[in-house]
Order: sequence, then C-alpha cells, then structure tokens
Amino acid sequence: TESEIKELNLDDEYIIEKDRDNFDYIYLTQDLINLKGRKYDGKRNHIKRFKQLNFDIVELTKEKLEVIKNFQKKWCEDRLCDDDLSLKNESAAINELLNNFDNLSVFGAALFIDYNIAGYTIAAELNSDTAVVIVEKANPQIKGIYQGLNQLFAEKFLYKYKYINREQDMGNEGLRNAKMSYHPYRFVEKTVIKRK
Repeated sequence: TESEIKELNLDDEYIIEKDRDNFDYIYLTQDLINLKGRKYDGKRNHIKRFKQLNFDIVELTKEKLEVIKNFQKKWCEDRLCDDDLSLKNESAAINELLNNFDNLSVFGAALFIDYNIAGYTIAAELNSDTAVVIVEKANPQIKGIYQGLNQLFAEKFLYKYKYINREQDMGNEGLRNAKMSYHPYRFVEKTVIKRK
C-alpha cells in the first residue's frame, strides 16, 4: 500500500509501479443487492430474465461438494483448461479449495435451475465489514445467470457485510469490463517494487 511504501523509505535504486492488474475491486454490498439507478439498468434486465427460470440458491454444504466438483470439472472441460495454463492452475486451486472446504473458513452457495446444478460461488470473511468472493462459476449458456448469482449471493449470504471484495481481474479485459460494469466503490491498490 502507499503508506507501506512511505514507511520503506526507498531510495532512487528502486522503481515503484502500480500493479493495476492486481487491484482488488471493492463494492458496497447494498449496491450489489439493490442495483439502483440507471447505471444498473442492464444488470436488472438480465436478472429479471434470469428470475423467470425455476431456480433455487442454497447454502453450499458438505453434501453438495461432489455435485460442485463435477460441475467445476465440466466447466473446465468446456473451456479446454488443459490447453490454458492460467485456467488449468485456477482449476487446480479451486479443486484444492473444494477438497478442503470443511477445513477452511469459507462459505458458499450452489445455484440450481430445474433441480440441476447451474453455478456456485465461494466466499470468505476478511473482517467484520468485508467478505471476499473467491470463486464464482456458472453455466454461461443461461442468460443472466452470472448477474443473478452475484445479486442472489449478496442478498442472501453477504447482506451483513458493508463491503464485498471481488478480487482482481489479472489483466483479463473481459473480466475487467465485467467488474467495472458493477461500478466499484473503490480499489485496493497493489504496488510492485523493483530494483532499477
């Protein structure tokens, strides 16, 4: 952070650069629940379409982990994860998280449409004010599903937090556009320090 950089008291041998690809996106929880104002018109339209489906969002429990693991496997196969190192590594990390779900301080939700798994999300409490969404995966063939999952999870599981940290975009343009379209309240900026 900027205050930590000042404390380091670095000399001219170092280059200090903002690492935009790793800024965390911070949202006001009530903004993601209510989606008020014209800036969220598109989101509300997607959610309205999504909510016409026969859906149910339930707490992610030990009993549902196998269903989630199978969904994650198919999600990865559909995106040819084995051919994309970034997706392959992400999937390995998600599987590690799912395999140790009971031993970690995480919680989540599973989204079913017509009684079939269609998406899931996992979060953790950063502090009493902030939850961090770690994973969010859904079937992209279903229109409005990501918007619906985001809003429903915030409404039913994250309402007690003032802020939601949806982590970084890693420089992925599509992900950045999606995160920016929710109008972040602020960023947690990251910095890289290098020797000249």
